[in-house]
This record gives sequence, structure tokens and C-alpha cells, in this order.
Amino acid sequence: MILEIMPDSSETPLNNTAAARRREIGGLVRRARELAGRKPKELANFAAISVITLNAIESGEKEPTLPQLESMAYSLHLPVGALLGFSELAPEKKSPNNLAEIIRLRGHIIGARLKQVRMMRNENAAECAAAIGVATATLQAWEIARKQPSITELEALLAHFGMTFYDMLDIGIGPLGQAQMLLAQRTRFESLSAELRTFVCDPASMNALHLAERLRNLPSEQMALLASAFDILAAEAAAAAATKAAADAE
Repeated sequence: MILEIMPDSSETPLNNTAAARRREIGGLVRRARELAGRKPKELANFAAISVITLNAIESGEKEPTLPQLESMAYSLHLPVGALLGFSELAPEKKSPNNLAEIIRLRGHIIGARLKQVRMMRNENAAECAAAIGVATATLQAWEIARKQPSITELEALLAHFGMTFYDMLDIGIGPLGQAQMLLAQRTRFESLSAELRTFVCDPASMNALHLAERLRNLPSEQMALLASAFDILAAEAAAAAATKAAADAE
């Protein structure tokens, strides 16, 4: 009698493939969480799963559901495909470790800018200081970044100059300015209609977007000519469509 030895179900090709896939996804989830600086408890709470379940997912012992992956991706500001290996994880975004130096440099930039505006107004330091109710020495200390004005003091000085805080922000310059620029761009994007956001994100729209970028840099006169040409083409297309519809109706 020959005994047939059944293979262990855990060693079948299908289960081996699933196990490898679980480990791959788990590693992606763990890497994404670490890049985002999130603790397991933080991500687990947001995804409405236990820390034990998250640890099992990250170690490849447990397979996540799609809703769980979707909630984790949402929490980590990633597309779901990044946690499935379909797209690359976003590169690690580290906060600059030299913030003290950045703050010092920003103080010098702001001070120099304030002094430049004052001098362009042909206003001496004593006159400017008196206008906002501070000592002349205090204003001069701000201008050389020996001291930093408080927010209310800066507001008073900017109001005196007819300026706003946006005139002091170096949007897009340096790590702080770049962060502010990205936040502003995201806010503007989210303010667009759902239809327009879909159009912008559609890969098929890239040619149209590149064309719009080139058109934006054209002189206003050329833009007016193009607009007139588009109006003529649109009118001709509408007339042709109407003629065809009439012919089809006969």
C-alpha cells in the first residue's frame, strides 16, 4: 500500500506567493509610516485598527483589507498605489535641523527689508519709530536683527509702511518659504471645482496643460489675437454642426 503524502497547504505556490506579497505590503506600510514620522499607535488609531493588527500587517503576518489600506494611505498623504508597490513612496521629508540658523537669517532679511522700505520713503529712524510708538534704538535694533519685533510691533510697522505680512514672506525661498508655497498651492488646488481637479490630474491632459503654460507667457496682444481666432473657429464649428444637423433632418 502506497501512502500518498499530501503537501502542507502552507507550502503551496499560491500561499507562498501570498505570503511574499503580505511581507512586501507590510514593508511598504512600515516604511511609509516611518517616513511620515508616525508612531504605530497614531496610524492604527486613524485607520481604526488595533496596534496589534498594524504590527501584524507591517511584519507580513496579516493581510490588510483595501479599506484599511485606503485609510492608512489617507492618513499618510499617499496614493493607495504607493502602499501596494504600484508607485514610489514619497521621499522622506525631513524638517531642517538648522532652524535656529534659519530663524537668524530670516531676522536679518526682514530687518534689511524694513530698513530698505523706510529709506525709500525718505523717513529717518526717529520719525518712523515715533510713528509706531517705539524707541529709535529699538527700531534700529530690528533693522540690524539684533532684536526681533513682536507680531503686533511688526503689524504696526507694516501698517505704517502700507504693507502686509505677505510682503515679508519669502514664498518659495528656503525651507520655510517652500513649505508655505506648497501649502498655498494645495489650498488653491482644493478650491478648484471637482471637474477641473480631475482634468488637471488626468495624464491625458498633459498636452493641454503644457500648451496653457506656454500661452500664459505670451504678450497680452498675442493672447487677444489667439482668443479672437478661437472665437472664429468655435463659431465656424457651430455653424458646420448646425448645417449638418439640418441636412440630416431632411
